Amino acid sequence: MPKMRLLFLCRAGTEIGFGHLIRSRTLAETASTLHTVQMIVIGNDSVKSLLKNQPYSLQIVNTEDEVLKYVSGGYCAAIFDTMELTRGTVEAIQRISEICVSICPVFNQMEQMHLLFNRTKYILSEYLGLRLKKYLGIQYTLVQKACTKIPSDLFERNLEADRLNIAVSMGGGDAPNRTLRYLSHLRNCKTPFTFWIMLGEGYSHSFDDLVGALERDSVHEIVLAKTNASMWHILRNCSLAILPGGVTLYEAAYAGLPTATMFDSEDQQFLARELVEAGVSQSFGIVNEDGFAKMNDFLTRLNSSRSILKGMHSNALTLIDGMGGNRILQKIEEELSSR
Repeated sequence: MPKMRLLFLCRAGTEIGFGHLIRSRTLAETASTLHTVQMIVIGNDSVKSLLKNQPYSLQIVNTEDEVLKYVSGGYCAAIFDTMELTRGTVEAIQRISEICVSICPVFNQMEQMHLLFNRTKYILSEYLGLRLKKYLGIQYTLVQKACTKIPSDLFERNLEADRLNIAVSMGGGDAPNRTLRYLSHLRNCKTPFTFWIMLGEGYSHSFDDLVGALERDSVHEIVLAKTNASMWHILRNCSLAILPGGVTLYEAAYAGLPTATMFDSEDQQFLARELVEAGVSQSFGIVNEDGFAKMNDFLTRLNSSRSILKGMHSNALTLIDGMGGNRILQKIEEELSSR
């Protein structure tokens, strides 16, 4: 296959999080070893620290209106990772691209796409009837370089700690401040743990509020950690991660780190279903009082039955192989060759 010219367009920031950017960046890095890559990110200064020293052409724009100024020539494929774009922007890019691809499972312009790649076999029911080609399954999971597999001997040593280390990461931006809400409820768990509260690059809420929640907790050890590149250095020394879904949920499955999650709405739960079925994650439904109570009961049970975590780690060992990017690029090449 000749060298492809690929356009990546994603949206990221404090309000919507950085998962789309991390996923696009991961695939763009893989593609850039063989192909010509241009990436356009709709965001603000908060994204810059995640895009240092990238081996491809990069533009960061504040609004969607600026995107088309940087689009030129013809592209073999335009790869979108955003939940929303205007039809006009997509159609303008479509006119100069052989195919359009979405690597986001929810996109308001999905009917304009030729290919959809999703890291789980489950998708929203309204997409089932669309004519685009759908490549669905855990084999298409994109894993960033910083995430590496946790050796089983290290994981088992982590389980021997007097207090289990549990990470809580609500995403790079955490606009709704889930972190504070989780902190306020986790202190109701009477079994002592060490909680590592991972604050992303875009966390802009009051630290005083977090400290206030900590001061009311006399049971647990709690560490606040502002992280970016160091995130997986901390996570690999934990026995469980509490996450809101998103990119890190699947990266944790790749690494062999058990997870627990709750979602903001019912229609998001399909994103974790396959991981729950594989026995590497636990879902407690919607973020509400009942969900938090069930999660606290689960944590208490884990402390006395740590073999559950060992089993979840074992289930994850061969679940995701980290080759999702190569598979996606191969399918794009096959689609182009067939035209």
